[in-house]
Amino acid sequence: MKLTDINVKEFEACQKCSLCESFCPVIPIKPSFPGPKIGGANAARLVAMKSAVQGMEAWLEDLDYCTDCRTCDVVCPSNIKPATLIMKQRWQIKGRTHRTLREFILSRPDRLGALTSLWPGGVNLILKQKVIRIAAALVAGITAERSLPGYARRTFRNWYAGIYNKTAPKPDRVAYFYGCYTNFYRPDIGKGLVQLFQVQGVGVELPEQKCCGLPLAINGDFASARNLAAANLRHILPYVEAGLPLVFTCPSCAAMFKSYYTEVYDLPGAEKVARASFDACEYILSAMPGLLEKSNPEPVPLKVAYHTPCHLRAQGIGTPAVELLEAIPGLGLKVLRNNCCGMAGTYGYKTERYDVAMKIGAALFQDIQNYRPDLVVTDCGTCALQIQEGTGYLVRHPVELLYQAYTAGSS
Repeated sequence: MKLTDINVKEFEACQKCSLCESFCPVIPIKPSFPGPKIGGANAARLVAMKSAVQGMEAWLEDLDYCTDCRTCDVVCPSNIKPATLIMKQRWQIKGRTHRTLREFILSRPDRLGALTSLWPGGVNLILKQKVIRIAAALVAGITAERSLPGYARRTFRNWYAGIYNKTAPKPDRVAYFYGCYTNFYRPDIGKGLVQLFQVQGVGVELPEQKCCGLPLAINGDFASARNLAAANLRHILPYVEAGLPLVFTCPSCAAMFKSYYTEVYDLPGAEKVARASFDACEYILSAMPGLLEKSNPEPVPLKVAYHTPCHLRAQGIGTPAVELLEAIPGLGLKVLRNNCCGMAGTYGYKTERYDVAMKIGAALFQDIQNYRPDLVVTDCGTCALQIQEGTGYLVRHPVELLYQAYTAGSS
């Protein structure tokens, strides 16, 4: 879908509806934000009609307050997809500006992670120093208020390379897109998935892969984001053509493959890969019924609060993790209300966005504090970082609890 190809009549329904604005988490916090109707659909309509509003580029500062939660896409009754259109406005404007130091740092977690993984212990020690965070705020505009996540001592990919040759081949296989968060920060998520699948007789293949491109896209570097998408499709398409499903433990990465790769980048093979793409819990629920049929999963005696990430809702697959977690004996599960956490990937790291991000997440934080769980579970890594920041509670991925319950005593 290109702005120049938009049929203006598609937006007639938008003029009579403001449903997306009533669900937008940013508008109540930042009234100057144009919102999904004006900043997305109406702006795209004006561009398509070649009658752009005078001074439209001045909207950029406030348009950048969009968290890309994509709730507007979900609730839009006319399937206009305002979030995609907002992204396009940002790309059109930012495509004519120079990258800032902050965008360079935040936009390529794969490159930054590869560098820091050479000396993770030292980097983690440095990141804990308040003076370093203050310097980052002054020099790059990365807030000093936020605790920075620590890098794992060994990346998931390196762990996998060490165990893969020792694992017996499996007749059933999946390809796994693990993403930057699992690889550099929380390799236990990927380890849990691989070992859980192995116990169920499913082998896990790791295609060569790069960052999904969302951090670049959200920071306005359309060309580089598209290049990453093209590289990922080139590496992954042979696995899909060989009949392997592609599974994700990061809903943001999955949403990129399922929507932006197909709707925005218009790349060869994108549709085929999107049709083969599954959230990990979605795949377990639909293709691995033997897991739930197991009669003796180990009890997990914990009181757990589950947060549904916005990018999981945007995929329209429901909450597969909830159904899987409910089958674990001893687990007390509360599904929290659908409140955006406010982190939005790199958004919550920006000095001028930090307070907005925390205010957006305030209702979610309060729900968790009221429930007083033993831990919080969510599928999204940056949601986990935000929840820990806002509540102090330990946050885990649902795959980790599934691994705990269904692989005890197995090898």
